[in-house]
Amino acid sequence: MTPLNEMCWDADIEAAVHELTRDKIKDPDYHWATVARVEEGRDPASNQRITMSQLEAWVIRCKTPPTATQEAPAHADHQTRRVSPSGGHVPHP
Repeated sequence: MTPLNEMCWDADIEAAVHELTRDKIKDPDYHWATVARVEEGRDPASNQRITMSQLEAWVIRCKTPPTATQEAPAHADHQTRRVSPSGGHVPHP
């Protein structure tokens, strides 16, 4: 059972999401990939009910510029493609 001081209420989640204004978000890919899950009250990493410490960690993660060691969101597609005149897909160099 989650201790009372770690329980995260809807008002806490709403305040955290509203705190992240456009100029404060340094990792927009991560933010937009995870904000819906956080708004539902779920931790983006474990998909379990979010706690206050996990919510604070999410806010910090959104405010921190991405580094090479941070994982990209699962949906991110870093390989681009172009369509050749023949209709085949050719990867960009």
